[in-house]
Amino acid sequence: MRIWIFSGLALWLWPVMIVGGLGLGLPLGAAVPVGALVATALSAPLSALLDRSVGAALVSSRALSLTILGCTLAAVVQIASLSVFIADPHHARFSMSPGDPFRTQHSCMSSYAEAARFLAEGGHNIYEGTRYQPRFIGPLKVDFYHYPPPFLLIPQVLHAISGDFLRFRALWFVFQALVLVGTVVAVAAWVRQAGGAFALAGGSLLLAAPPVLYTLQQGNFQATAAPLAGLACMLIASRRLPAGAALLAYTAAAKIFPGIILVYLAAARRWRVLAWTAALGLVLVGATLLTQGTRPTIDFLTHALPEISSGTAFPHTEQPNTTAVNGSVYGMTVRLRRLGMTMFDRSTGMQV
Repeated sequence: MRIWIFSGLALWLWPVMIVGGLGLGLPLGAAVPVGALVATALSAPLSALLDRSVGAALVSSRALSLTILGCTLAAVVQIASLSVFIADPHHARFSMSPGDPFRTQHSCMSSYAEAARFLAEGGHNIYEGTRYQPRFIGPLKVDFYHYPPPFLLIPQVLHAISGDFLRFRALWFVFQALVLVGTVVAVAAWVRQAGGAFALAGGSLLLAAPPVLYTLQQGNFQATAAPLAGLACMLIASRRLPAGAALLAYTAAAKIFPGIILVYLAAARRWRVLAWTAALGLVLVGATLLTQGTRPTIDFLTHALPEISSGTAFPHTEQPNTTAVNGSVYGMTVRLRRLGMTMFDRSTGMQV
């Protein structure tokens, strides 16, 4: 069983690591063998961990094994194709839904890369919309930046390493892919036995799911924030409070929605966890101010936050093509409105 698990992981990781090599500036001829070596080096310990924790359960359940095999094959084929598009955005035929211009042009990641670049240049309001649109970088449309300043700590590091938009895009893809597959492995190994095998089957299905691949293609942080928040909960439940609190503090400060976990922790009176999270959150804010200065935080509070709160930051949420794929709470109220429930006007949707 370990050989099968190793093969699936290595085949999935190989194209991802090739993209990583390109992101670090290696030529393709070097990125391919280096990617193979790194994929093998990562897959060996991960497959051993999974074999110890869920191997026996997979051997005893043919249905689960076949499910994982089928999903893994689908995931490998799709991640290999997507990796070509990430390496070169001009190869749209390898993207998810190559016939959809929105899918091939839209890049949430572009706003992260550009915001990090503006920070490095200094003197900019990184939330000023005219800096982002209407503008293209190659075939990719630059997106608006709306996230809180602490989020940019990771993009800042990648910008310093890459110094180039396309290389940043490659490294961001690798970062997101590794967090996602790492979380799938970690959760399955943590649950263990039959439950862990079911978790691994669900994780393999997740890696093959088109919405997840769309998110990786567009580079939206959603595909990383949710796994990191899940890992935070897992670490907290395992009494590894500093590590769990650090992840929870970052995801809550960066993406906002994981902060709902703090409400649960408060209701459960997990004061020690909350104290750790608050303390590490202050460290995170300190690192943000130290590396960015005070202007981005002031601009977020005075410029970006009012636009987010009023809804003017996201005018595209009212467009029919966006409504169909918008899974946010406000997006649901727009769909209900279009289905005839007129009480869900824009004002009511924002209140919900």
